[in-house]
Amino acid sequence: MPARTPRTHAMRPYEIKGQNHANQSRGEIQAFQGNGGPRANAGQGFRNPGGFGGLSALGRRADLGAARLDVVRSDHAPRHRCATVCGSGGMKKTAGIFMSVLLAACGGIGALDDVKYAPAASSSIEQQAAVDENIAMFIDRIKTNDREDLANNVKYPFERPYPLPPIKNESEFMAYYNLLFDDELIKKIIESNPKKDWDTYGWRGIMFENIWLDYDGRLKAIDRLTDEERKLWNTLKEKDRLTIHSSLKNFENNVFVLKTDKFIIRIDNMGNDKYRYASWDINKTTQDKPDIILLNGVHAYDGSGGNNSYTFKNGDYSYIVSETIVGAMDSPPYDLEIIKNGKRMLYLPASKLEIN
Repeated sequence: MPARTPRTHAMRPYEIKGQNHANQSRGEIQAFQGNGGPRANAGQGFRNPGGFGGLSALGRRADLGAARLDVVRSDHAPRHRCATVCGSGGMKKTAGIFMSVLLAACGGIGALDDVKYAPAASSSIEQQAAVDENIAMFIDRIKTNDREDLANNVKYPFERPYPLPPIKNESEFMAYYNLLFDDELIKKIIESNPKKDWDTYGWRGIMFENIWLDYDGRLKAIDRLTDEERKLWNTLKEKDRLTIHSSLKNFENNVFVLKTDKFIIRIDNMGNDKYRYASWDINKTTQDKPDIILLNGVHAYDGSGGNNSYTFKNGDYSYIVSETIVGAMDSPPYDLEIIKNGKRMLYLPASKLEIN
């Protein structure tokens, strides 16, 4: 009987250190659907959404190619982006030439410190067998209702769409379990076939339906809301409206609220792919009148790794709020840049400000 052709859409040569996110790719894919639910485009968060970072089964598949190597620049520039060296065929060039090109592209030998090498498999078939085994172990945890073992195999923080707080550890995950897994999702997981129903997406991980695992079989994202979790989401969304100034209460859903050492920044999705920027001095609260409100922001992606930004115009100034999904180890998850006529006037790293 002939060997089964591996089902991978892209080989998994490397995994970025600290990468806790599911597939984030450009497109109009909605993280989840339903009347009254949040509608967050892929890439808006799961370190963001104010939404989810993973894609649904309709997400664009990224064919990275067997010879592709994704590494991270380590030149410590404020805006880090992933540098990619692509090869074709059987890596016919000598190792010396390849390494020279790699080091030049990645900003020196220090860049290699930002790459976590995946265990080498002697063949793609063995690699797929290891993937299938880890998937089967995840399915068995759900089937046997082994919540403790499952909680020990989750990548934390386990993000939920804003304003739902992230799940930070095993005990929180076990307490939250019934909100994540309803009968419908449990049934789908138990009846799924690791060889037929689950797919791999390069460094992004393994996906089935709205569920993402890493290559060690750990749960990294669920891009859906159960009915019970949606109720909680709606409750916290209305609570969120009460915490902001009256001038900001009209929005479709919040993307995120950030803090720098100088400002509090809030970005809201106003619908129709338009976004609103509001900011306060760090000593104020979101219940105060914003110091500045900018409308008609534009959301854009930088490559297929999920890095994305929101740009707002204010006369000669551009306010750019960026989210870094794939970046150097010391890259902040978010940053604010203020540009005037092409010249950077201000750069500030930022982090999420969680709702209380």
